[in-house]
Parts: sequence; structure tokens; C-alpha cells
Amino acid sequence: WISVFLGEGRHLVPSHYTLRHGFTTSAMLLRNFEFQGSNDGVTWQVLRRHRNDHSMVISSHHGRYAASYPVSTAQPFSHFRILQTGANASGNHRLCLGGIELYGVLVL
Repeated sequence: WISVFLGEGRHLVPSHYTLRHGFTTSAMLLRNFEFQGSNDGVTWQVLRRHRNDHSMVISSHHGRYAASYPVSTAQPFSHFRILQTGANASGNHRLCLGGIELYGVLVL
């Protein structure tokens, strides 16, 4: 997994997130993963589940694979993570992620 902590006193009510693949090829693209939120970094809530997801496509703007996903929650979180739950496009369990962007309402 890979996680993001927004810092003390910062919470985000997420509306969308974008993931970027770390390579210019489709090798090792994420296929099975969860987007999760937490307020203590220990207990996690699944915000979106992906099973055999093929939505990452090559971005003409960045020249890398990327995808954006909506999230339906009204709850703010200070921690977010991508948890790989199965094999990637190459059939192994290496988590290759070049970037994550979080969108929503920041609560201070």
C-alpha cells in the first residue's frame, strides 16, 4: 500500500482521486485495489473498491497512464491510501504507482 497523510488538523471530504502509473508502458498497471480513508492511520474505511479494473489509459497530456475516480462520502479523513488487493496487469503483486491526486473539500 501507499498512503498520504494531510497533516495535523487537516481533513478532506474526498470527491474524486486520480492515480498515475509510474511507467510509459502498461506493464504492472494496477488492476485490483481499494481507495481507503482513515483518521488515525490504523483503522481504514473502504471508499472505493476496484476489481480487475482496466480504466487506466494513456494520458495525452502527461504521456503516462492515468485514471480519475469519483468517491461518494460525506465523511472527512486525514489519511488516505491505495491498498493493492490482487495481481497487477503483469500478474505479480508489485505496487507501481507514480502519483496520486486528491480532490474535495478541505476541512481545517
